[in-house]
Amino acid sequence: MQIAAGKLIRLFLIILICYVSIVAFAIADQANYFYDDSGQLSRVLKSNNGLIYQYDQVGNLLAIINGITSSNPPILQSVVPNERWSPL
Repeated sequence: MQIAAGKLIRLFLIILICYVSIVAFAIADQANYFYDDSGQLSRVLKSNNGLIYQYDQVGNLLAIINGITSSNPPILQSVVPNERWSPL
C-alpha cells in the first residue's frame, strides 16, 4: 500500500509541475496591441520590448521601430508657462 501511495504522490507532483510550467509559459508570452483611430496597428508591447508602427497620411506603412520601453513613467521636472518647447 505504501508503494502505491508513493507512486500516486509522484504522479501528482509531476502533473502539478507540468501545469505550473504551462501556465507560467502562457503568462510570460502575452503582448498588448494598440491601434490608432483609423484601426491600424500602432504599437505592440511585450514585457520591456516594443514595436512602433508609423504610417503616412493615406495609411501606408512607413516604418516599424523596434525599441525597449520603460515601465517607469516620465517625471515632470518643471513647468514654464509661455515658453516654446524644443527637444533636447
